[in-house]
Amino acid sequence: MALYEVVRIDDVQPGEFDNALVIAGGVAQARAAVAHLVPAGAAVAAARIETQGVPVKLLATYFDEREAAPDHGTAPLF
Repeated sequence: MALYEVVRIDDVQPGEFDNALVIAGGVAQARAAVAHLVPAGAAVAAARIETQGVPVKLLATYFDEREAAPDHGTAPLF
């Protein structure tokens, strides 16, 4: 089993699946692992991520994409 990055290769709309890291036995299995997350007709590609002999590779980051709450001039209660 190897580590694969599965990414959308078409236009991604807000709230839709964009990419994933998958441990799978091959490209087809990696794509199948995210098939239920991808909208019908969307195009995805999977590529094996080399993990041996690479000193450092940033695999994923996550950002909170919510809008900031409006400031009503009050301090937090906690």
